[in-house]
Amino acid sequence: MKKSDLFPNLDDVSFADTDTASVLRQIVAAYESVSNRTLSQSDPVYLFLHSIALIIAHQRTLIDIAAKNNLLAYAEGSYLDHIGALLGVSRLDGEDDESLRERIRIAPESFSVAGPAKAYEFHARKAHPDIADVKILTPPDTEPGHVEIYPLMKGGAMPDDSVLEAVRNICAADTVRPDTDYVTVKKPSAVTFTLNIDYWIDAGNSAVAVSLKQNIEQAIETWLVWQKSSLGRDINPSELTHRVIQAGAKRCVIHSPVFTVLKNSQTASCSQKLINYMGLEES
Repeated sequence: MKKSDLFPNLDDVSFADTDTASVLRQIVAAYESVSNRTLSQSDPVYLFLHSIALIIAHQRTLIDIAAKNNLLAYAEGSYLDHIGALLGVSRLDGEDDESLRERIRIAPESFSVAGPAKAYEFHARKAHPDIADVKILTPPDTEPGHVEIYPLMKGGAMPDDSVLEAVRNICAADTVRPDTDYVTVKKPSAVTFTLNIDYWIDAGNSAVAVSLKQNIEQAIETWLVWQKSSLGRDINPSELTHRVIQAGAKRCVIHSPVFTVLKNSQTASCSQKLINYMGLEES
């Protein structure tokens, strides 16, 4: 069961050893100790114990899943719904687990009126299940008393007018907004860039060059989605280099973009891409 990417600093946890081989070793060791005999893998008793180990390992897997479904970082489906219910957070129509998980995570920020930025973020996310990110600007980044809300949709898509209106209706409501706040909801501004990258594959990997080429270009596409999927995420070619090398490239040269700092009201947008496979290169 995979931990959510929303909690990168949390260590993975395991509530039970689910490895069949490990369980089998424990059972066989216990049997041999009691019976004072050594079992071969072809021994009928060993085969019987192996079948028992499979059952125990499966039960431990169910125990591990059940325990993890009590944790926000792991819970899925209706289990996540029940965690949300504890904080008064209900799943929106069509909302996926990660969107709901993030709203649950920031729900405590909403226990007062929406003065804190995180409280505005919590309320804004209720407007649409496809809102992937929200940034709040307050003084001194805005005029005194002014609050600006910038929603971003999944995949880095811009919100349409209906989403902006839905966010405004929720966050500007008297039951949410402090009397001293003037709330506006705006589309983020796109900072465009051109991607121009050359990459090489080690000649020693010529036999798998076709599959490596596919992996590398998929890694580039994944980076493009990652780059535009969060507000205020700096345009970071170093992250692209890391992903391309991990995918199997020997090296790469990124002609553009260069590292660019973005504001919280901005999102990156690739206007043109030039992905150039330069061939095989000897080490």
